[in-house]
Order: sequence, then structure tokens, then C-alpha cells
Amino acid sequence: MEIVRPNRMKRKLQKGWPVFGAAITILHPELVEIAGAAGLDYIYMDLEHIPIDWNALQACVLASELHGITPLFRPTELSGQREYQVQMALDIGFQSILLTGVRNPSDMQAMLNVAKFPPQGRRGVGHGRVHQRAGKRIEASDEILREMNAEIFVSLLIESAEGVENIEALCAMDGVDAAGLGHRDYAMDAGLPNFDIEQEGMREALRRINTAARAHGKPFFGGSCRTPEELQRQVAEGALLFHPLRETAVWERACVALRKTVADAGFAG
Repeated sequence: MEIVRPNRMKRKLQKGWPVFGAAITILHPELVEIAGAAGLDYIYMDLEHIPIDWNALQACVLASELHGITPLFRPTELSGQREYQVQMALDIGFQSILLTGVRNPSDMQAMLNVAKFPPQGRRGVGHGRVHQRAGKRIEASDEILREMNAEIFVSLLIESAEGVENIEALCAMDGVDAAGLGHRDYAMDAGLPNFDIEQEGMREALRRINTAARAHGKPFFGGSCRTPEELQRQVAEGALLFHPLRETAVWERACVALRKTVADAGFAG
């Protein structure tokens, strides 16, 4: 039995391989099981925008471990609550974090202090299940804590003009593993007229983040991958992380398709 569970998503990215995930807003382990059985690399849960049920989250983490898929979460940006969510999520077994609201290296270091054990941070050693395997306590030696630190994957989603200005310094930091652009919140912060990813200001922010990430050997978040050609182009440009699926959107499309079939059969009403 492995003492420290490997982060399979991080291992693939370190080899320069692209990884693919799905987002869920309904916290149910069966959805995680389906994603794992389909061969996805990670499952993403956005704790800023969904109701939080820690028992349901732990069930999803357990399902991800059982099916070899890496659990990734995004904490809220609310000060104090963010640190609490990071601590709790890591202690129940999450291995990857997507941070928003980071504007400068000082913000980033504050998050690393919560996410990493000494000497990289100040995360406390407690009694969470991450410190146990099969009900047996893991001795928290310096070596074990270093291994646990190494398996945590920390990525940034830049959502502010200040963050874009500081992207070079952020990507240079030890402990920052990937970067991307949160284009809707960035558009509002930067005063862009809409959320169009192709507008000039947005493309410039994407270019700066991509350039800084690649300069420091760190992957960049991709967009949609609707065709093999589009996916190949994005990977060639440095994008290695993709989560184009969300369970509610898939369910909506299926329901709309069913309703159309009913209407086409003459049973609309």
C-alpha cells in the first residue's frame, strides 16, 4: 500500500502530457465514478459557486481515489473562508487546488502557507484522513511531509488586471504549478466591454499568461476541445489542462434533445 497517494494528474503534466477533466456541481460519487471509468484524469469541484457539504465532498474524494482520478477543487475568494476551505479540502484528501483572487506573489505565498507543510508553507499536521491509510496513522516524518507536498498541485486562474501584470513573478514561484485566465471576472476587472474571449484585451491577457507559464516550464489552461485539430493546436501552444464538460450542461442537452424528439413525433403540448 502506498503511504502517500500519488497525484496521477500532476505526474502526467510533469511528463508534458495533456490532462482532461470534468466539472461537477452536484456532489455525488457516482458522477466521479463515471468520469474515472471513462478514463478522465481529474474531477473538478468549484467550492466558490456550489453549496458545500463536506460529507458529500469526502464521498467524491473517496470515489476518485478508488477509480484513479485526481480530485481538484476551487475555494472561495472570501478571506478567512478560503484558508479554511483549503485546509479542510486537503485534509479530506483533495490533491489539487485551483486558486482565483491571487493578484501578486504576497497573495500567492499566503495560499502556499496554508497548502504546504514546512518548509514550503505552514500547513498544520492534524488528524484528517489524509494522514491515515486503511485506518492506520501515518507517522508524519520530514520525508513523508515532503512527499505529501510534492503531490499537491496548485494552479492559478488569473481574474484581474493586477494579476496579469504580475504573472511573470507568479509563475516563477516555487509551488505554482500551472496558470490560466478566468476570462469573465477578468473582463469585469479590466473594464472590457463583454466576455468575448477573442477580443483584443482578452487575447493579450491570454498571451501574457501563456508566455509566462511556458517560460517557467508550467502548463497553461486550455479552452474547449471540440475537434482533434483544435485540441492539437492548443497543446502545441502550451495548453495541457482541459475540463470542457459540466454534468448539468450535458444533462440539459440530453433533456432538450428528448423534448425535440417528442415534438417531432407530434406530441408537443
